[in-house]
Amino acid sequence: MRQLLFLLLFGFAFGKIFRTGPYPLKVNRRLPELGQSRVHYKHDPKDMKLIETYLMIGSGMQMGDYVVDTIAGDLEVTLCSRNPTPEDGPCYDWSGSYSFERRSDHTASDTVLNNHMYIMSNITFATRKAPTSTIGNLGLGGAFSSKYPGETSFPLDFLSGSERKKFSLSIGLNDCDSGMDFDGNDMCKEGANTLYLPTSSSLYWQFSFTQIAFGDLKFAVAAHMVVDTTKEYIGMPRKYLVQFTKAHNIVWDGLYGAYTVDCEMSKTLPDMVLKVQGGTLTIKAAQYVYTKEKLSNGKCVLNFEDSKAFGFGPSWYFGVQLLESYCVSFDYDNKKIGFTENDDGFECTEH
Repeated sequence: MRQLLFLLLFGFAFGKIFRTGPYPLKVNRRLPELGQSRVHYKHDPKDMKLIETYLMIGSGMQMGDYVVDTIAGDLEVTLCSRNPTPEDGPCYDWSGSYSFERRSDHTASDTVLNNHMYIMSNITFATRKAPTSTIGNLGLGGAFSSKYPGETSFPLDFLSGSERKKFSLSIGLNDCDSGMDFDGNDMCKEGANTLYLPTSSSLYWQFSFTQIAFGDLKFAVAAHMVVDTTKEYIGMPRKYLVQFTKAHNIVWDGLYGAYTVDCEMSKTLPDMVLKVQGGTLTIKAAQYVYTKEKLSNGKCVLNFEDSKAFGFGPSWYFGVQLLESYCVSFDYDNKKIGFTENDDGFECTEH
């Protein structure tokens, strides 16, 4: 009953009901736009609202969309100016909350409504100055990913309501049935078919792999893959990307700043398969070719990118395609990531 009440509250507030776990997610896509010059389109993770969940902050319980970020390690909130104006953009109006308190020039504290509808007091978060593209970030990165260790509250401590430090994320294959769970294994239905991999970093949610294959094209590697929910692309070193695109006659389109393909190739390109400890992880072409919206030239974007040119440091990283293929659990206590094969999701319901 509590879960149903939580979902209905958000459903009525935003005019949409999500079939999800306790925290519904919104998945927003944005394709590269036709530019005025032939420069490469560089994706800005802070400008792309990919996976968001609702949080309610302050004595007035101001609701907002917060980007779920598995690279960052803090709850970050954009504060409105003392006298908010439209130019502030999406921001938290702290002046209306009697429980708000400035802690430093980069932190503040306030009340937060958690997963179990309990009000948590004196939660310290990192602050940002308006304007920003979103009201905030929910950082759920590795154990040592906080910008301000010892100053801010660990997000799972106040959001979960459970002693276990674990959360799960999933995006239905239709981008509608998406969810986030803070408390256990229920959402992913973890079991005998779940593949668990130990994390190989305390900064990132990353795991090691020994081979990457695209059909008959196989590469032996000794590398680590990072899971980044703010990335719409799968990042890899250029030498592997060049060999894959050359093998399938895929070219870089400078007008869009992306590799583009005939949309029908989502049915013919090979799976991307990683050999990992105890098994394999598979991303189908239907996930790495973005067919949901064609470009103006009738083609579709190939969701691979050169990690050195467009990334954030690591050589290999998974974007949202991983969450479309698997329900993924992130376990701080046991330092492991769980992968349970995703289903087709449900039809979107709007009213």
